[in-house]
Amino acid sequence: LSPTVREFTLRPAGGVAPWTVGSHLRVQLSDEGRTLLRSYSLVGLPADSQREGVYRIAVKRVDPSRGGSRCMWRLAPGAVIRIAGPDNHFELPL
Repeated sequence: LSPTVREFTLRPAGGVAPWTVGSHLRVQLSDEGRTLLRSYSLVGLPADSQREGVYRIAVKRVDPSRGGSRCMWRLAPGAVIRIAGPDNHFELPL
């Protein structure tokens, strides 16, 4: 998306749950032996996500990072990560 923002396409093994604009996923990562939990907003349209069977998130690389963006940017294509959600604490109208 830009030199500092990367889009990640996530294909959950159990399929994509319905979500609404404003939803986010919780992502579990590992950084130097620490377990990190980070939330990332879903991007794109819910109907496209359902049709394609994927979630999309965008992660900005932050330097210095507390670990989340650094870990996400280190992931190789095909990497397996744990996610939870989608959750929406403030549903936005379309």
